[in-house]
Amino acid sequence: METGLDLSQLTKEVLLSTDIFGQFWNVCIWDYNTGTNLHTYKSTSTISHGLAFLRDDYMLCAIHNKPYILYWNLKGKSQQAKINTPGFISCISVSSCGNYIAFGVEEKCFIYQSHSGKLVSIINRHLQNLTCIKFSTNDSFLITASEDTTILVWDFAEILTVENEYINPIHTWNNHSMRINDLFVSPTSSRVISASSDQTCKFWNLDTDKTLSTHTILLKSVPNRCILDNLESNMYVGLVDGSIYCIPIKSIMNEANKMVDDSIDESSFIGHKQKINCLAISLDDLTLASGSEDTSIRIWDTLSRQCVKILKHNGPVTNIEFRPRTFFFNEEPFNSPPLFSRYMTDKNFDTPISVLSKRQVNRLGLEEFLGNSSQDFCHEEYFELKSKYDCTRKINEKIYNYAIEKILNSS
Repeated sequence: METGLDLSQLTKEVLLSTDIFGQFWNVCIWDYNTGTNLHTYKSTSTISHGLAFLRDDYMLCAIHNKPYILYWNLKGKSQQAKINTPGFISCISVSSCGNYIAFGVEEKCFIYQSHSGKLVSIINRHLQNLTCIKFSTNDSFLITASEDTTILVWDFAEILTVENEYINPIHTWNNHSMRINDLFVSPTSSRVISASSDQTCKFWNLDTDKTLSTHTILLKSVPNRCILDNLESNMYVGLVDGSIYCIPIKSIMNEANKMVDDSIDESSFIGHKQKINCLAISLDDLTLASGSEDTSIRIWDTLSRQCVKILKHNGPVTNIEFRPRTFFFNEEPFNSPPLFSRYMTDKNFDTPISVLSKRQVNRLGLEEFLGNSSQDFCHEEYFELKSKYDCTRKINEKIYNYAIEKILNSS
């Protein structure tokens, strides 16, 4: 039976990239073997931790210094739409099932149903701005990290069914002493890795009640990104000095605390001149891609640790991902329901979509899930209280910085 599908395409991957300037494109798709620019999505710039995919239907980008999300449909004719948000986004994530979108605005985590646009919950337990949000592979957990040095793990089913004031994190991991720069959640195990400005990477386990990390790696510079390969046999860490370390997992598992010394340079990837902003590894684990503040993407052979290709950008690279070529180059008709459809004033994809922020979050019934509930309202009281809260938070931050300065000077 003829299917008309080239099965060889299923094994091929392309590389996606974004940069902070967005002068020529918002998202660029590369053939990383030849360095050819295959396709671009033009608009504005995307923040770090600001690229997400809703299954293979939509690509979402959180825009730098703008209170909205841009998204494109990946099937049929590509069209762009906008989702307005309550503020500037610092990070974004989409559940594996594709039904929920979570993003950080300052210290709050907003969770919306993706297709109805219903506000499900606002998590407000962190003290400073969020830096990273991740869903576990099976969507059982939502993990949030912040500048306040804390990582909180939430039971996602509880978030969907319990009122905000009664929700508590099931794990509070606060062994770091400085801001959390990155989180990596294993797609095949319960392992979570965090990278912090305190020059450590820590391993955590979602299945245990322990609040302490299982393993700690001390580095000679601040780690900004961390990932595992698909076999979880090697860990790649991108540092602010531009170097990338490859650390075998076996060497980490043998000791609770490991210090990475100069001997690791034999297993490092040297070439970038400035901070590593993003890392990605191909499905076969043979190709590593790294994006840096030095406006370049380097393609590495993981076996020889040699740079085989350099892709230049016009600004610091913020996100890179390997994705199947069929995500973007296919002839499938676009049959997916639109995002945030309850708040569309026009079914044209070019029409902006408004997200309504509420002070009190009502739980969802069947009617609300289907988008037939009565109209939501933005309370003026919310914005008044938010203004007062922001003012108080800035005062507390000044008091905190003053106290720290006094403590350090006295010591």
